[in-house]
Amino acid sequence: MKNSWRSFVLAAMASLPVVLAGAGEQARAAQLVLFEGSWCPTCRYWNKTIAPSYAAHATGRKAPLRRIDVTAPRPADLAKPKVGTIIGVPTFVVVDDGREIGRIEGFTSERHFWKRLDEILASVKAP
Repeated sequence: MKNSWRSFVLAAMASLPVVLAGAGEQARAAQLVLFEGSWCPTCRYWNKTIAPSYAAHATGRKAPLRRIDVTAPRPADLAKPKVGTIIGVPTFVVVDDGREIGRIEGFTSERHFWKRLDEILASVKAP
């Protein structure tokens, strides 16, 4: 029972940054923007392995997760040239103060993902 409750709480926490952050608020702080497609098996794998614990991870707390469906119109706060062209999915773009500061294209492993995200976030000024 405890494990199922813990899983529920982690899943709920992972969705909070997406639900609570409005476009105007997001432009003022670092965020990880995930450009994804529901048809993408790599996106589904990331969602299964990383997404449930992303918000609870120390690095995840530095840059709340925001999801963008690549088939939908791009939100105005992520328009070019602020965020460059998205060629494939998944593409993870770290945005700080409304501008792209780094990206991870694709997903190969949890280790590589967290390492690369830490490297990108090292250049972000603390709020």
